Amino acid sequence: LIQFMLGDFADKLRPINRLDLLDSVGQQALDYLSAQSGVNDAPSALSRARALRTLGEVRVTRQQFDPAREPLQQAAALLAPWRETADADAADVHFEAGTIAYWRGAIAYRQSDLDQTEVHWREYLAAAQRLQAAAPRDSRAPGELAAALSNLGTLAEGRDQFSSALDHFQQAATIRRQAVSSPQDRRNLDLANTLSWISRIHNNLGQPAQAWDAL
Repeated sequence: LIQFMLGDFADKLRPINRLDLLDSVGQQALDYLSAQSGVNDAPSALSRARALRTLGEVRVTRQQFDPAREPLQQAAALLAPWRETADADAADVHFEAGTIAYWRGAIAYRQSDLDQTEVHWREYLAAAQRLQAAAPRDSRAPGELAAALSNLGTLAEGRDQFSSALDHFQQAATIRRQAVSSPQDRRNLDLANTLSWISRIHNNLGQPAQAWDAL
C-alpha cells in the first residue's frame, strides 16, 4: 500500500500539485521503509528509493525542510551501490539518483546553504550525464541534463557569478532547442523559461542588447 501511495498514486497527484494529500502517511511510511532489510537487486532498491524520495518531496512541498532530509538521504544511500552494476536498470537508477540529488539541493537552496546546494546539484548534473551515457536515446536524458545545468545557473546567479550563470543557461538552451520537435511541443515552455534567465543574466552583465535578443 505504501509503495502504491508513494509511487503510482503520487504520480497522479504531482501534476495537479496535490502531493500534500500524502502527508498523513509520512511518518508511518518512513518508519516502515526504514525498518526493511537490505535489498539484493536494483529493481527493489529503485522501488524503495522512489518511495523514500516521494516522501521527501512531499515534505519539501509542505515547507518541512529538516524532516525531508532523512528520507532523501536514505534514498540516496539505497541507490549508491547500484550506480555501476544496475545493467538493464541503469537508466532508471541514474534518473532516480538525479531526482534525489535535485531535491536535496532544493532543501539547501531554500535554506540559503549555497555551498551544500552546489554539492547536490553537481551530483544531479553528474547523474544526468550518466543517464545520457547509459541510455542516449532515453527521452528523459536531454530534459534532465538541461534542468541540471539550469539549476547550476540559478545557483551561480544567486552568487552574482553572472558569467558562469550565463554559460550554464546557454548550454541548457542549446539542449532544449535540439529537443523541441514542433511549435506545439510543450518543451518550448522550458526553452522560453531558459531564455528569460539568459535575458536576466545579460542585464546583470550590463548587456541590454543581448538581453533584448534573448527576451
